[in-house]
Amino acid sequence: MLVPMRVTPKNWTPDAPITLKNGTKTTISALAQQRDLVLHFFYTRCNGTCPVTTQNLKKVARMMPGKFEKNALILSISLDPERDTVGNLKEFAGRHNLPQWWQVARCDRQALDSLLDSIGFNAEPYDTKTKAIVHASEVIFGSQKTGRWRMANPQWSEPHVVKELFEITFDGVQYRNPRRPGVTLDRTRRSRA
Repeated sequence: MLVPMRVTPKNWTPDAPITLKNGTKTTISALAQQRDLVLHFFYTRCNGTCPVTTQNLKKVARMMPGKFEKNALILSISLDPERDTVGNLKEFAGRHNLPQWWQVARCDRQALDSLLDSIGFNAEPYDTKTKAIVHASEVIFGSQKTGRWRMANPQWSEPHVVKELFEITFDGVQYRNPRRPGVTLDRTRRSRA
């Protein structure tokens, strides 16, 4: 499922002050440093959507060897800043056996709300009747190089589809439409192959 973002100017980069799982304070833009970026929002206490989304992102990253170690960054940001500590972030990374290059962070409520609003992402913390954590599992991904930013739902999409979306967005890779042989889409226009 691909969801259009509300804000996608060419020079836009998501930014907020964050604290990483090791306690280091930085910002999203300083951490990304012009690399392609995948923002994954999660709850450390979630036992439904978040573990599935995290595992699917790991599958996608394995399908792109070397990409995330060198040119891209997956940054998981907690949606529960009031409860999540640096210890909770470390525990989440350990429980999911995340690679060292995969960053896990938190930010304060005001910064989180501002970030979510800038990308048009709504994450209600829980069902008001049952108090269960229920939320969308979209990830935001993009590149300052291509000026493209998109959302996708790795929970419901096949990993190879998410991988292709990442490649198209990050690299401006030409997409060959299997239904229309000879037609490709690149970042500037349709063309005949």
